[in-house]
Amino acid sequence: MKLKLLLGAIVVIVGLFFVNRWLNEKPQYRPDAPAVADTPTGEVRAKFTVGFLPVT
Repeated sequence: MKLKLLLGAIVVIVGLFFVNRWLNEKPQYRPDAPAVADTPTGEVRAKFTVGFLPVT
């Protein structure tokens, strides 16, 4: 019984390792994507401060 649990745990850990590698290989940043805060006219929507961080 302990051997089955150990083998099951090893299979799960190895599977999670390969899923992690597969997800990390995908591109996560597109340099050609426009920023969300920029409008087509180029005007800034609204600026306010949250704590000490300026937010647009």
